[in-house]
Amino acid sequence: MFGAKPQHEFQIWHVPDRSPVVVYSVAVVNRIAEDAVKAYQNTPSGGMDVCGVLYGTVEDGEVRVSASRSLPCEHRQGPDFSLSEKDESEWHSGLEWNRLEPELRGMQPVGWYVSHSRSGIALGEEELRVWNGFFPDQEQLVLVVRPHQGRPTRAGFFFRPGEGRPEVNSSLLEFDAGPPPRGLHELRFLDAGIDEPPPADLTEQPATVWRWKRPAAAAAGVILAGAAAGYYLLLPNVRQEPETAVAMHLIESGGQLRAVWDRSSATVLQASSAQLEVQDGAARLELPVSAALLKTGSWPIIRTTGSVRVRLRMNPYGEAAAEFVGTSPVPTAQQPLAASGEEIEPMRAQIAQLRSKLVALADSNNQLETQATALQARWNARMAAAAKPPAPAVVAVKPVVSAPASGPGQV
Repeated sequence: MFGAKPQHEFQIWHVPDRSPVVVYSVAVVNRIAEDAVKAYQNTPSGGMDVCGVLYGTVEDGEVRVSASRSLPCEHRQGPDFSLSEKDESEWHSGLEWNRLEPELRGMQPVGWYVSHSRSGIALGEEELRVWNGFFPDQEQLVLVVRPHQGRPTRAGFFFRPGEGRPEVNSSLLEFDAGPPPRGLHELRFLDAGIDEPPPADLTEQPATVWRWKRPAAAAAGVILAGAAAGYYLLLPNVRQEPETAVAMHLIESGGQLRAVWDRSSATVLQASSAQLEVQDGAARLELPVSAALLKTGSWPIIRTTGSVRVRLRMNPYGEAAAEFVGTSPVPTAQQPLAASGEEIEPMRAQIAQLRSKLVALADSNNQLETQATALQARWNARMAAAAKPPAPAVVAVKPVVSAPASGPGQV
């Protein structure tokens, strides 16, 4: 089971053997959580529910959430989530309009989100109606966010299983969303002295109120606080090492495995190459991975046992690891491998040749993507130029000179 520590650009939500693999952008989910908290705090009665669309891609059974767009809800029946006819009309228009947005090009609606300020992380009749009406595809999800007062916001995904009805009473896996609430680790200095000693671990204790008993103690506290501030200001700048851990998991299909890692991670994008280490029972295999193959985000693994460990080491830094424990695959009838070197060497040469072709195809794909990106940029520039209103035409007006009027005696 994968949790949701916001350490990387993307995190994995997955319950083995029970849910699809959801790779979600931490920044997107945090932004949704912040909107939910703002709506929760801005209303005296407890907050209005917010809602919107999740955009991303679906590939090889993996649902990737990369962006979101809010949608309106006028709350005609109260603060809880409920769409009116006007809301539904604006939802249809918003979904069509978002298809034209350049930032969402290449993405599709992979689900939607809603916050619950008064109920738990669950789906009611209105949420099910919207889910089935606007997002009926099998892979489209629902993200429910629950803001709290003075506690971290909680969230959970809902999905349609391959068979049976979806679980609606609770999410199979809840996680913290958004930054920790303000004031959770805050020290408030009021008048004088200390009513009680400060807690030993501020990360697990509520805000502590310190009350100074005597003016002398208050002055000492101010002096100590100033000395501590000066000490930290004089400390040399410490260079932080880059985040090296990359999320990776193993997906079983047909008795075999596929290693899938976060190809959008900055560590992966900056890596020049990698080394894939596979420990299959007692057997060990090491494979070189080029930068192009590393950016594809997956690698098939043929296993022979029920215990597989995979480690991906990237250059110049970075590491991903995952482990699979299950039953051994059913052996299939096959011809025994030849033991003579004369037959093995041609097979090795053929493997190396196929691997070189695979690397060349990946490099060619990267070049095509670069060309497509440049062509898209040119197209966007031309569309932007065409959208500008034309400059008003300047029409030269010639002065009209009237003939002098004929007077008496003039012909």
